[in-house]
Amino acid sequence: MGMQEMKERAKANLDARVAAALPPGEQLQFAVQIRVKAPAWVFPAMLVGLLLGVVPGLILAVVYNKMTKHYLLALTSTSVYVLKIFKPREVVAVYPVGSLPISRVEPGRLTTTVHLALPDRPTPARVVIPQLDQSDLDRLLAASATSSASA
Repeated sequence: MGMQEMKERAKANLDARVAAALPPGEQLQFAVQIRVKAPAWVFPAMLVGLLLGVVPGLILAVVYNKMTKHYLLALTSTSVYVLKIFKPREVVAVYPVGSLPISRVEPGRLTTTVHLALPDRPTPARVVIPQLDQSDLDRLLAASATSSASA
């Protein structure tokens, strides 16, 4: 089995899990795994902890892992859904198409970073979207509330 086949199989599995969580009548356009990064101070603190010894570094590594949240972002014809990744039937937020609260987009070679307002956070979260191709990024930006969010 080639690498492309494995990617397509994983994508089909992800799409099936997300489609099962959507309300009847919603047509899935694409789904992608997203990661809300831990605060910026945690990673340098983890490196300092490793310099001080293995145990403090491991404790801070566990803290870093716990502070990083994973979600699924699903774009349908009418809404954008944010779902918990390990419980895909649990919806974190639903935004109508055209009102996705993205405040900034930072495209990269391997990942795209967007600042997305989530209901459980007081400020927009820095969300990392791995391996998002340009067509999906364009559709995601078209669903955002601010047309000035483009790169």
